[in-house]
Amino acid sequence: MKILILGAGYVGRRVADTLREAGHTVWTVRRTPQPDDPFAYAGDLTRPESIHLPGPVDRVVYCAGLQGAAPEDYQSLFVEGFSRVVSWVKTQGTIDRMLFTSTTGIYSVVDGRWVNETTEPNPVREVARCYREAEQLLEGSGLAHIVVRLSGIYGPERCRWIRLVREGQARRLPGSPRFMNHIHVEDAARAIGHLLHHPEPDSLYIASDHQPVDRNELITFLAATMHLPTPPFLPDDASPPLGRGGNKRC
Repeated sequence: MKILILGAGYVGRRVADTLREAGHTVWTVRRTPQPDDPFAYAGDLTRPESIHLPGPVDRVVYCAGLQGAAPEDYQSLFVEGFSRVVSWVKTQGTIDRMLFTSTTGIYSVVDGRWVNETTEPNPVREVARCYREAEQLLEGSGLAHIVVRLSGIYGPERCRWIRLVREGQARRLPGSPRFMNHIHVEDAARAIGHLLHHPEPDSLYIASDHQPVDRNELITFLAATMHLPTPPFLPDDASPPLGRGGNKRC
């Protein structure tokens, strides 16, 4: 197959590698392409007409991501820009499947309960609402599509909790467990690659590892593994608000 990856960042680059290893032709598009990749092209994902490829493609992955961006940047990329990308895909005439990488952050669950593909999304944060709006755009497009909701991604150069424990900044929290969900970037890439050539995929998947983990257990384990003191508890009145992942199990 000939596959186009729009947004070849932390996850997208590894999806491209996985698909190429399987024998597919893969083109990638990002604002600043890798200079040593002859199949990488520069393009603005909010302006798909700026994308010029050497030939038709069979399937598309929209795998864009932003780190530390303002809410209006997410609105531009995942709502306004994504709407134009969907329209562009429909005009190509050769694309028979589009895959969109979303986030489990659209489940604003705070009580530690389990969620799955049948759980109704209830995004609260503006970023999560943008992802959900993009999902709905794709769902209503008439395109054969797959939405993959990824949990927290970790891997080489993205190991936040290891860094916090090593630097002595991690703190355990008092009270009931606060669950976190993660997926290694290579596992995410393999899951996306598998779904792209699955003969009869569903339209929605959650991609996460097999075991949610309590925050306290995670940082205690990491400290022990690195032979460091167990991080202390925060005072009861100093517990931070729930982060973007909420408190859920996927």
